[in-house]
Amino acid sequence: PSLRSDREKIKEILLNLVSNAVKFTSRGSVSLGIRCEGRRVVMQVTDTGIGISGDDLDRIFQRFTQLDGAPSGSVRGTGLGLPIAKTLAGMLGGVLTASSVEGRGSTFTLSLPLAFPSGGAGDSTAETNVNDHCRVAAGATG
Repeated sequence: PSLRSDREKIKEILLNLVSNAVKFTSRGSVSLGIRCEGRRVVMQVTDTGIGISGDDLDRIFQRFTQLDGAPSGSVRGTGLGLPIAKTLAGMLGGVLTASSVEGRGSTFTLSLPLAFPSGGAGDSTAETNVNDHCRVAAGATG
């Protein structure tokens, strides 16, 4: 099976997640993982940064929500990155979720279906082997 999806939307989602992870991780690590789970491709961005409290975790996908705790000297965002990423995930038939432990880090998970919802991908696709059982092909949609 392969994922055929919009490369630019996936790129925007992952760029947002990785840049946030780097921004809030002054020590430790940021990692990006990809795997197949059943009929879905799962991409995870995990960091060992400041983490997010349980109360704040419920709000991070709301527009214009900014949490305190950004490292000094870092550029403060608009509070639109995560809501836009979640909307883009939905447009691809996917789901974007987050889990976190305050003071220990966060994991953002993008889960996309292996079958692209209505319309399919355009002619221009890029394919990546995830493992022996799954191939990712991303391209511009028509």
